Amino acid sequence: MGYARVDAEYADKVVLLTEEFAEYPHHPISIGQDKVDLIVQVEAVGDPKKIGGGATRMTTNPRELLIARKCAEVIFASGYFKDGFSLQTGSGGAALAVTRFLEEKMRRENVTADFALGGITASMVALHEAGLIKNY
Repeated sequence: MGYARVDAEYADKVVLLTEEFAEYPHHPISIGQDKVDLIVQVEAVGDPKKIGGGATRMTTNPRELLIARKCAEVIFASGYFKDGFSLQTGSGGAALAVTRFLEEKMRRENVTADFALGGITASMVALHEAGLIKNY
């Protein structure tokens, strides 16, 4: 939802969909309450079976996998890869592979992200479901 912040800033009306309401105040936020006109509770937001398809499929290209592995190694060695770090990825094949390689390092080092945004895909959902992204 990080990209929606700019849209909400300039939209005539902002309507949010949610499956459940969180305790107030909720942290972290992507869109401030002063930018929201309406919140609608729905049974399910989107179809989770479709978030890993099309352009959001994991790459099998050896060159992209090598780049992704090296990116994960740079993130790991950056000094910022520690408990409570923030994670933002894209949704292309190489970015999904970076997320997968980071997952291995997160498990090994017992590190969780405070929040994640960007390409919210099957890989990112898997991190959340594994408890590797904090749930406030």
